Amino acid sequence: MSYLLSLIVPVFNGSDYIARAVENLSRIHAISNRIEIIVVDDGSTDGTDDIVRKTMPQTERFKLIVEPKNDGPGTARNTGIRNATGEYIWCVDADDIVRHEKIEAILSSLDRDHADVMVAGSRAIGSTPDSPERFSVISNGPRNSLLSGEDYYEKNYIQCFFWKFIIKREILIENKIMFAEKLFMEDVEILPRIMMFTKRLLISDIVAYDYILRPSSLTASMNPTVSTFRMTSMLNVREQLARTRQHPRCGRRIAAAIDARIRLLDAAIMQAYACHPLEAGMVRPVLARMKDAGLFPFRHVNRAGGMATVARYGLMAAINLSPIRLRRLIQWFYVRYYASLIRRAA
Repeated sequence: MSYLLSLIVPVFNGSDYIARAVENLSRIHAISNRIEIIVVDDGSTDGTDDIVRKTMPQTERFKLIVEPKNDGPGTARNTGIRNATGEYIWCVDADDIVRHEKIEAILSSLDRDHADVMVAGSRAIGSTPDSPERFSVISNGPRNSLLSGEDYYEKNYIQCFFWKFIIKREILIENKIMFAEKLFMEDVEILPRIMMFTKRLLISDIVAYDYILRPSSLTASMNPTVSTFRMTSMLNVREQLARTRQHPRCGRRIAAAIDARIRLLDAAIMQAYACHPLEAGMVRPVLARMKDAGLFPFRHVNRAGGMATVARYGLMAAINLSPIRLRRLIQWFYVRYYASLIRRAA
C-alpha cells in the first residue's frame, strides 16, 4: 500500500527521549491512514530499539528498522527513504516534536498544492517543558505561493535544516539523490542538489515543527576525535558543493548561492581549525586539504601585510600544539577574530 506521507525518524542512543517521541508519533499515526512512520535505529547500544518495540503501535503503518551499526544520520535517512512508500517523505529528528495538531493541515496542503517540496513552518523552543518559544525559523519568500527551487535557494542557502522540507520521493529516487554517509552537516550538502530539480516549492505558514534548543556540548567540541570528524566533514561538504556547482542543472542563481555558502563554510573551517584540537597526526593532512581548497593562506582575509598573515597562521598552529590553559586563552581572542571573518565572508 502507498501513502501520501512517509515520516522518517532516525535515532541513535535515544533511550532518554525515544518513548516521548513514539508517544507523539503514535498520535500522528492515529490521525490518518495516509501516513506511514518509519523509525530507523542507527545501531544504538542503549536499548533504544527495545523501547520503540514496546511503545509503538503494532500496525503495518508504523515500522522499526534496526541498522547493524552506527553510520550516522545520513545513512539512517537513506535507509528510511529506500523503505518508504509515501508520495512525500519528511525526515525529522527524534528529539524534536512534530506538532500532531497540524498534520491534517499539512496533508490538505499536499493534496491541494501538488508541490514538489513544501517548506514547513517551524519554531525553536527551549528544552524544558515550560520553556517559551524562542523564535520562529522563517524562510525568506512569499507565503503560500509556489516558486522554483532556484528562487528559494538563492534567498535561503543558509537555512539547511532538513526537517523543514517535505519532499516528493520521486525527486530523490529518479535523480538518485541520497545523503552523503558518515558526514557532519549532510543537510548543507544535499539541499542544493534537491533544489536543482524542484519546479514547484511552497513556503507554508503552517507551523508544524518544534525544533528543541539544547545547550551545545563544550566537552564534545573539545574532543579531538569529534573535532577531527567535524573538520574533515566540512572539507568534504565543501568539495561536494563545488562539484554540485558544476552540475549541468545548476542554474546561475543556485551557483551564486553555493559560492556564498562556501564562503561561510570556509570561515567555519578556519574557526574549527583554530579553536578545536585535532587528533594526533591529523594536523598536516588537514592543512594539506585546506591548501588544496585555497584556504592556506585564507583567501577571505586582507592579505596586506605579510607578517600579519604569518602571525595569524602561527597562532593557529600554536592552538593545536599548546597546553590546555594557553589554548583557552588563545581561543578567547580568536573567537573575536572569527566573528570578523564571518561578517566578511557573508
